[in-house]
Amino acid sequence: MEDIWNHTANLETIEAIRHFRGYAKIDISHLQLENDSVLGSRPLGQNVEGQNALRLLKIFESVGCDREDHGNYVPVLISQNTLNQAMNDSRTTQDMLLSGIEPPDLILKHDTSLLCLQGKSRLRAAQEFFAPGERWWGARLYLDSLPAAARDRLREKYSNEQNFSDGDIYRNLRCHQLRGNVSRAESWWARWSSEKCRHVRQMQKQVRLITQFDQLLPYVGLWAPVNVKLFRRVVGSRCYEESNNYLKQIYKVWSVFPCDAAALVDAQSVYLLEGLMPAYSLVDRKRIQDLMSNREIFPALMDSERRSNILECLLQTSGRILSLHTFSQDWLYLELPGRALRGLLPKNFGGSVRNAMLKKYVNTGNSCIIQTSAADYRTAPGDLEVASHMSYVQLWLCAIRLFVIPLRDSHAPENVHTFSSIRGLPLLADQAKSLGFASTEIEKLSHQDINNDTCRYFMEHMCQVELYEPDPNLLRQATRKIQHILEQLHKGRKIADGVPAFSTNVKSDPQCRRYNRPLASHIQNDRCYFFIQHIYGLHPSVAQYPTSLAVTREVIFSFFGKELIYNQLLDLPESPFHEEHPSGSPGIPVEQPTLLIEPTVPQASGFEDFSGEVNKKLDIVVNRSIEEMLKAWHASPNNDLIVFYMFSSRQFYKFWNDDLALRSTIFSLSKDHFFMHHVGKMGQSLPDEKILEVAKEKRLLFVGPRTGPGIAITTSASVDDIMGYMSMHDSKTGKRKAGNITRTRQEEEEEKQDDPKRTRDVHPLDIIEEDEL
Repeated sequence: MEDIWNHTANLETIEAIRHFRGYAKIDISHLQLENDSVLGSRPLGQNVEGQNALRLLKIFESVGCDREDHGNYVPVLISQNTLNQAMNDSRTTQDMLLSGIEPPDLILKHDTSLLCLQGKSRLRAAQEFFAPGERWWGARLYLDSLPAAARDRLREKYSNEQNFSDGDIYRNLRCHQLRGNVSRAESWWARWSSEKCRHVRQMQKQVRLITQFDQLLPYVGLWAPVNVKLFRRVVGSRCYEESNNYLKQIYKVWSVFPCDAAALVDAQSVYLLEGLMPAYSLVDRKRIQDLMSNREIFPALMDSERRSNILECLLQTSGRILSLHTFSQDWLYLELPGRALRGLLPKNFGGSVRNAMLKKYVNTGNSCIIQTSAADYRTAPGDLEVASHMSYVQLWLCAIRLFVIPLRDSHAPENVHTFSSIRGLPLLADQAKSLGFASTEIEKLSHQDINNDTCRYFMEHMCQVELYEPDPNLLRQATRKIQHILEQLHKGRKIADGVPAFSTNVKSDPQCRRYNRPLASHIQNDRCYFFIQHIYGLHPSVAQYPTSLAVTREVIFSFFGKELIYNQLLDLPESPFHEEHPSGSPGIPVEQPTLLIEPTVPQASGFEDFSGEVNKKLDIVVNRSIEEMLKAWHASPNNDLIVFYMFSSRQFYKFWNDDLALRSTIFSLSKDHFFMHHVGKMGQSLPDEKILEVAKEKRLLFVGPRTGPGIAITTSASVDDIMGYMSMHDSKTGKRKAGNITRTRQEEEEEKQDDPKRTRDVHPLDIIEEDEL
């Protein structure tokens, strides 16, 4: 039959699904063939010879007849009364008929005839081939109230269509595997290409996944729209815990059907219900009630009390009504963000993404990091399990903000994600450091100069498109100017201006999608709310319609769970994002956003004249001697900053005193750098386990490379040696003076190539400032 899980399903197919009552083995003597004169019915002829039945008979005689194959079953009409009597006489149930795994023998009264809409040749050949007592055939049962148009469709189309989706094949295959029916399982494997078989076998190696899929096998209607691509996508993502959690949520929705009624979950009913959000939408609640009262869903469920109980359970669904189709579609939403997260890990990492990322989590304190905006964080009490899980989910939220490519719609501007390929991974790595993760890949990516890369990309492509051939020096100068402007933009980050609305009384145009990627016009407004306090920190109220943000919220809950983070946020001190707002109203402005945002970053006195970003390696562009720099630093009253002075490269880092990025940077630098601090007149090298403690106490550490050409400062150097090395930097020329102690081969080569007319090295920012004067 044609697909009924997409929006092009025709009414005849839908009616056929509503009237379908399962599979059974029926004695051929009870199957009445249609008259040849019936429009759409293939004429059989007077005897088996000369017709299609003869061809089938020869096939049966040469290779046998596979009556167990559902593809060979014939559509049959039966009245509800006859079906009820037959089930009673056969000691079978509606659930057993609908499951389709091992169809029961249906015992009919001697004078009962069932009209067969298709398969005349098969039945005539079978009657000739099988001995008396073995003459039965598999039937698909439809109530005889099936409308004429739907009968025509079954009669004319049935034999020429692919009767089983990938999902139906897998459900039958897996059920036979679980029952030890090896030969039957092999017959279902044979329906797939070798590539599809490979994807399914790879999925079945994941024990937790296959266990959760097994729980859904009884719910027949869930499997109709499933494609093998789902299994490939799940295995390829390596997000096994997230998939496992989603499958548990699907089971939670449909387990409202008791075991003996699970097969009553038909494909059409699943299609009509999936994605509805009764906890958010009054319209959705009314829709579910109408579908149930009109018997448009679960038509084979006859018991009124059961229908009422199931309706009540569906209306109490806390989020979306999930299905295997929503599972597949929602992975399309998270596919690119998941790929980006894998970019923070070694290429050959083992296990799942979650396990690999949590191994890179270096925050061992009893605190959680909460990201409140694109550049701001705060901390809250929490044990290691909660803190690591919260940081992991927030890293996913960051990836969603950066990498999701929405579906275009007429209300959206041009795609704003064009530069994600350039800026996305370094930004994600930087956020990972701030959230407590550290790895070689994260460190390397976070040190990329993305502003320079972005500006160079823009200038080079503009010149190519418009056929410019600019002077290289002019191109570099223009790039630096744009880069400087871009750096100034960082000071004005967009922050959510109120409490997000998860439901509204205003019908959106276009309406929000209930699964898969959101529309571009919706995600444009929603992205500033993709932070954990907005997603997890509010209890939604009910209005007429859900918002697109509510859908994203429920997608996150489906994959990552809700309670652990939700309960943690409830325990935090009251803050503006706990306030509720009337349904459909605009967001309530946050009156004191600074409660959730770190204060303005102060200058690292002596090392800079204008405040640079924290957690970044910064160039020292001031022309001061080391004595002047240290004097200004020690005279500074600010005790909130910690500075790592990279004396060999004349660069520095600065951190907040309690910033987790401090830990991750120590972790990265300590692999090939040593840390020192002043103890009287001597420099004291610090073991790795002492670096953090001393950094918080002293606020200034000297950091140098362990190895390198021409490096003469080592962990045993005195303060005088270090001061001598650093003092060789000429504050007037911006270069290091000649000296035997520390001159490197690179510095000697640079001096040979230096233009004698140049009086000092010029920093890119100096060029911009001079041009602007």
